[in-house]
Amino acid sequence: WDGEISLVQIVQPVLLATDPLLPLPSWYDDQLTAVERDAAQDYLRDVAERLREPVEVIRDRWGVPHVYAENLDDLFLAQGFVVASERLFQLDAALRLANGRLATMFGELVVSADRFARTVGWNRAGARIASHHDDPSRRITSAYRAGVRAWLDAMPAKPAEYVVLDLEPDVPDDEAYWTSAAVLMAWGLSGNWDNELLRAEIAERLGWDAMLDLFPDLPSEAPSVVAGTRPYPSALELLRT
Repeated sequence: WDGEISLVQIVQPVLLATDPLLPLPSWYDDQLTAVERDAAQDYLRDVAERLREPVEVIRDRWGVPHVYAENLDDLFLAQGFVVASERLFQLDAALRLANGRLATMFGELVVSADRFARTVGWNRAGARIASHHDDPSRRITSAYRAGVRAWLDAMPAKPAEYVVLDLEPDVPDDEAYWTSAAVLMAWGLSGNWDNELLRAEIAERLGWDAMLDLFPDLPSEAPSVVAGTRPYPSALELLRT
């Protein structure tokens, strides 16, 4: 295994070998029923008792949530709640991958990925880093995990991926387990390590300006992102057909 993984590459053979979409219509009906039943309920009320002060979550016209809170504990608790409500499967899969447990989702298909993860030791690095967290870091990560658990208690139905795979969400409340995912992310962002070392050596030998001539900085003000259009049916429309 070359150290890179794509969940699309993992799931595609499963889709070809089975007919996992059969449960989706009933899942959609269950989801719709749950939402209609709880339409008057603001799910954030389920987490309100854990908050010290009021928190506001505002979604812009693109559906991006903006979280406003009076203190960091409430802020990260609300963030964990919101992220889990939209990306629970992605979150769960990343945690399992980082800890060498992805086979608990996809079976023998990804044993080599788990073997690689445990050999490299993302989980061991996560445990080592977590053991040295200072108090603010522990408070932030603990609040975030509490928000995720609050969503697990409040969600009206499992995300569709769990229905297809016949799984239950598994997000242990363990600081080292979660920190391993940060190590995995750092690994994924380290693909340019050789260029970074080269930049450092050029700066040391020839000076910072020479290094910038060879490796120009990105613009200090990034260009605005232009809203796109959707030339194809939405996932929800496809699910309904």
